[in-house]
Amino acid sequence: MARPKKPVNYEEELEKLDMQIAKHKNAIQVLEEQKEKFLQEKKNLEISSLYDAVLASGKKVEDVVAMLRVEAKQTA
Repeated sequence: MARPKKPVNYEEELEKLDMQIAKHKNAIQVLEEQKEKFLQEKKNLEISSLYDAVLASGKKVEDVVAMLRVEAKQTA
């Protein structure tokens, strides 16, 4: 014989769901902070690499920036 269904306590179920939602929102926030940290580290590495290439070329940073701006205007 089948057991009768237990009555649902909607308030308790809603509270459980709210707690799960809050937990996952916190996890998402932590992941977004980690992502931002990695993006910043990647950007810093790219900037460092670019600066090293400019120094190795023997040109001044200002000269390279001016060349890039001229090139950007020509392609626009």
